[in-house]
Amino acid sequence: MAASLTVCLLFWGMMIVDESLLLDNPNVTFPLWWSHATHSAPLFGNLLDIILYPPGKPYMSLVILFGVSFASTYLAYTEYLISKFQQYPYPFYQRMTQQVRYQFYGASFFGFVAACVICYVVCRLFSTSPKVTQKKRDKKADNQHGASKSNNSRPRNKPRKQE
Repeated sequence: MAASLTVCLLFWGMMIVDESLLLDNPNVTFPLWWSHATHSAPLFGNLLDIILYPPGKPYMSLVILFGVSFASTYLAYTEYLISKFQQYPYPFYQRMTQQVRYQFYGASFFGFVAACVICYVVCRLFSTSPKVTQKKRDKKADNQHGASKSNNSRPRNKPRKQE
């Protein structure tokens, strides 16, 4: 969801500023509506998916790990196409020097991390998982089993003996 949010915001931001940044490539023969659909529909599809099928409680580290993996793969492939074949996925890449392109990637990365945080919060809001911490679970288990003080001092990573 974070990737689709980032792509949608970048796409529409550039469309509003200057349409030729994205659609000035004479080699591209697909219709304008297709470009809009492929850059906008995934975000709305993800939102609908979250509403209809609420996710479990996400882990921020996994959200960022998968997102960064996806973005890194896309950037590596983009740079491969540019360096090997001089093929640019969007006209604005062709207008940038390599240094400016890398600065754009860096700025996009920070925007992407912000999108990860936003998506994490949205997923948590719709999450069906109980929001109980491990400390609360341990405390509740200790109270239910009438654990003595000696049991409370046991290391947390060792399993509790059955009584």
